[in-house]
Amino acid sequence: MHIPVYCLSYHNPRRQESMQRRFNKAGIHVIFYCGAEDERLNDLDDKNRRVWSCMFGHLDMIYDFCQSASEFGVFCEDDILIKHDIAVKIPCVAKDMRELKLDVVLLGYLISFSFYKTNHSDFRLIAGETDTNLGDEYYEYPFDLWGTQMYMLSKSYAKQLLNKYYGDYCRRSLLDNTMVHFSADWTITKDGRRAALARPLAIEDNSSNYEDPGQADLHRNSHTVFYTPEFI
Repeated sequence: MHIPVYCLSYHNPRRQESMQRRFNKAGIHVIFYCGAEDERLNDLDDKNRRVWSCMFGHLDMIYDFCQSASEFGVFCEDDILIKHDIAVKIPCVAKDMRELKLDVVLLGYLISFSFYKTNHSDFRLIAGETDTNLGDEYYEYPFDLWGTQMYMLSKSYAKQLLNKYYGDYCRRSLLDNTMVHFSADWTITKDGRRAALARPLAIEDNSSNYEDPGQADLHRNSHTVFYTPEFI
């Protein structure tokens, strides 16, 4: 089963080189999407330009995936560490997605605690604890679990995302405050039958700087709570 892996890295050669080394070490071929000057971002303020650029980057990668023959695709950003055995794990997740009829699985996410076996009310075990046929445990997650560091999509769900967000949704959302923000964190991982992997395959690399103290703490804690030497 061929599962393409895409990485969004906009105008940041240092990060791209770092991610290339990590994927090389893990034995995975990665397709980088680096973006370009984009007329879709014209007439936006700086805040919306950053958010929309990221969102369009994700959608462009998803569009590329939808032109392929692959049933599942993996998408990530360029500020992550990855599990050393991720090349083995990804096909297992794809098999589980097919069996569980999942649309999206978070392979990484932003959270300051591990919900694995904590009986946290916001995370319900879907499958995996007693089913030895599955590669890991899968949990339903609430809307406020953030992060598009790494996720896997089914082809059918990817097409739904493009139909919903790839047209004029962005411009309409500026005029209608009842619409969900045109932002990757708010859209791509929120629809469909979704699950988070109990043991993430990607975590924050703890290299990014954030002006907002809350954002800085969340990203730093998301690294600390999951980091082990298994991440490269």
